[in-house]
Amino acid sequence: MLRPSTSVRVYLYAGAVDMHKSINGLSSLVEQELELNPMINTLFMFCNRNRDKVNTVLGAQWLCAVVQTVGKARF
Repeated sequence: MLRPSTSVRVYLYAGAVDMHKSINGLSSLVEQELELNPMINTLFMFCNRNRDKVNTVLGAQWLCAVVQTVGKARF
């Protein structure tokens, strides 16, 4: 389970994101769309078009992305 400290900011990208994007693609999205530094200690969350999957990346450690399917629920 991912448990960032209480000082970590969390950003939820409002638009739909292709879940096949690589770490580099998500990093570019953060830089261009959110106008944020992707290397700051921040948690970035992205949803797919159907809003049933969430891709979560910890900004300071762009080593892995966690994709979670939420089942029948939607965001």
